[in-house]
Amino acid sequence: MTHYDSGADFEREVKADLEARGYYAVRAAGSHGKVDVLAYHMGIALFIQCKKGGVFPKEERLSLVHVAKEHNAVPVLAQRIRGDSIWYHRLLSDGVRESFEPPRL
Repeated sequence: MTHYDSGADFEREVKADLEARGYYAVRAAGSHGKVDVLAYHMGIALFIQCKKGGVFPKEERLSLVHVAKEHNAVPVLAQRIRGDSIWYHRLLSDGVRESFEPPRL
């Protein structure tokens, strides 16, 4: 399995997890952009960057924060820290992460 395939599989897992929570989710396949998964429900938009290994340089975090702010969305990092769990972190204006659990709707 290539690095791209592994990352794409993780993006699909994040999309499925959010759909199970009641969000409409779309994977931006092959975009290599700032947003890997877009999720929306009842006025809440999430712009999500998926990092299976968790490495997310500050410049990239700030870029995601900026584009999310432009579109009134919540910037979120999804990562796999240990085991099979998906961990979500909302990114603050300075790019700092805080734990975030997308609500089940």
